[in-house]
Amino acid sequence: MKTVRMLVILVLVLTGLGTVAFSQPGQQVYIAYPVDDDPPVIDGVLDKGEYKDAMPLRVTFNDPTNPPGIIPYYPWWLPAPYNRVDLSYEFYAVYDEDNLYIAVDVMDDIVIDDGPSAPWHDDDVEIFVDGDQVGNDIWEEAPGKEGFQLIVDSGGDTMDVSGDDAIDWDATPGPRHKGYLIEFRISLASIDTEDGGGEVPPSPGDSIGFNIAVGDDDNGGLPYNWETTGEQTDTFGMWDGSDTFNEDDWGTLVFATDDDDELLDDDNDDQ
Repeated sequence: MKTVRMLVILVLVLTGLGTVAFSQPGQQVYIAYPVDDDPPVIDGVLDKGEYKDAMPLRVTFNDPTNPPGIIPYYPWWLPAPYNRVDLSYEFYAVYDEDNLYIAVDVMDDIVIDDGPSAPWHDDDVEIFVDGDQVGNDIWEEAPGKEGFQLIVDSGGDTMDVSGDDAIDWDATPGPRHKGYLIEFRISLASIDTEDGGGEVPPSPGDSIGFNIAVGDDDNGGLPYNWETTGEQTDTFGMWDGSDTFNEDDWGTLVFATDDDDELLDDDNDDQ
């Protein structure tokens, strides 16, 4: 478990936005603020003001080899999207004393949900959590509360990669113009920030390893299958990282404190 209050303050002072980007994998930071009033409703609808306490972060793939917004295995296997309408997304995250809430607003001009077998075969959103910030969970095929993956496709099919640990979560998709939206709720009690024995959920001032990826199925059927069209049209994009399951290359999500929230408000008032 890591406390990063000084990092939070540095980001706020430098950007006034609650996010910061670097050119190297594993250095992207997103700050989730506590919810002031009612928490978001997980209904697949981005209501006005629902994420007013969150800082939106736009992820595009204009430079697919450098974060934020990379295509793993580019260009030898996966292609880059043609433009941001082909694939890009914006995400928001907030939390309360019980849950982390995430909304991923995906722009995708061809939305496919033909569900041949698994949700990652369709257009989907994948949330990666590394609670203990030690890269020995998913990468070493030992997922659990210390590190897990949640997958939801545009039609609402779900899958979690969490080993024997039961993760308390739910998600709901919804349509948007030229794309789709998926909202997630993840119980903080299902995130373990302690490596090894014992369980310690995150609290204000803590940070976790974090990543969001989107899969883009443009030809239907099995994913990343160019036999249908004669070319590879499917792709997969991440916020941060050089390899899908390398936890050490994921970004960081910081749980801001109430004092950090007040600092942001003061900073915005001065602008």
